[in-house]
Amino acid sequence: FNDRAAGADLAHGFITATIAGQDTFGHAGATNAFYTNMVMFPGLDMGVFISQNSTVDRGLVSDLPVLVAEHLGGRVPSGQAAVNNAPASDYAGTYLNNRRSFTRFEKLFAAPGVAAVTTAENGAIIVGSQGKTTLYKPVSGAMDVFENRHGERIVFARNAQARVTHFSDTVGIHSFDRTGVADNPQLLNAVLGLSVLFSITTWLGAWRRFGRGASGTAIGAMLGMGALAAGSLVVAFAGGLASVIAVLSSATAVTLQTYPPLAVSVTRMLALVLFFASIAAFAGLWPAWTRSGWGVFRKAHYTVFALSLGALAIMLVIWNFVFAPTI
Repeated sequence: FNDRAAGADLAHGFITATIAGQDTFGHAGATNAFYTNMVMFPGLDMGVFISQNSTVDRGLVSDLPVLVAEHLGGRVPSGQAAVNNAPASDYAGTYLNNRRSFTRFEKLFAAPGVAAVTTAENGAIIVGSQGKTTLYKPVSGAMDVFENRHGERIVFARNAQARVTHFSDTVGIHSFDRTGVADNPQLLNAVLGLSVLFSITTWLGAWRRFGRGASGTAIGAMLGMGALAAGSLVVAFAGGLASVIAVLSSATAVTLQTYPPLAVSVTRMLALVLFFASIAAFAGLWPAWTRSGWGVFRKAHYTVFALSLGALAIMLVIWNFVFAPTI
C-alpha cells in the first residue's frame, strides 16, 4: 500500500518502514509464549532475526534490530523543526486501537488499548500507551508525520474537514482512532466507579437508618428497596467484570473451545438485569421527590445515584455489554 509513503505500511505480508534512516521490510509476531521479529536492511546488506520464548518483556525483539542498524549505519537524528507541520495541539487527544471487535461483546477488551497523545515543546508530541511513553518529533516537510529517537515513524490522517481522525503506528499494522466522549474508555471507568461509590453509600445509608424509625411513605420504602437492589447489582456486576478479566487474561486454546466461559455469561446476564434496573431507578426520580416522604439529602442522593445508573446503562449499550452477540 502507498497511502502513507512516509511511514510504515504493508507490502505482500511484509512490513515496510524507515528505521534509523534505513528503508526496511520484515514482520514481527507473537503467541502466548513467544515474541519474534525479523527486519531486513537492504541498504546495509543485512538482516536481523530474533525469537524469544518469553512474553514478559518485548524490548529485546523490538530494540535489537534498531540497535544493530544504528551500530552499522550510524544514528540518523530524529525529527527536525516543525516545518510544514500543523500545530502539535491538532493531534492531542485519546485514541483507541482499531485491532478490536466493534459489534460483539469483546469490544470491552479494547478498553486497555488506549493511546494518549499530548503536546511537547517545539511541535513535538508524546504518545503514551500501556504504561510506556515515547517522544515523537515532526519530520520536516512531511505533513502529519512524526518520528522517535530511533527514526521510527507514526503517521496521522485527516478527514474531509482537515480534522485529525487517527494515526498509524511504527509498524503500520495498528491504527488508532480518535475517540469522542462517549466511546472513551476513561468515561466507562469513571461511570462504573461512580455507580459503585453510590451503591456503597446507598447501603451505608440504609444501615445508618436501620432501627431508627426513619420516616417515609410506602412509595419511599419501595424506592429504597429498589435502590438497595440496584446497588447490589452494580457491585455484583463490577465483581463479575473483574472475574471476566481474570479468566480471559489467562485464556488458552482450551478456553476458546468452550467459549464463552461461565464468567462471561453470568456477567452479561447481570449487565442485562442492571440495564433494566437503571431504567427503573431513573423512572423513580419523580415519585422520589414528590411522594417518598424523604428528606432533601436522601432525595438528592437517590437522584445522583439514579443519574449514575442511567449513564451506566448507556455505557452498557455503547460497550456491547447488552444487546450484542457473544459469538
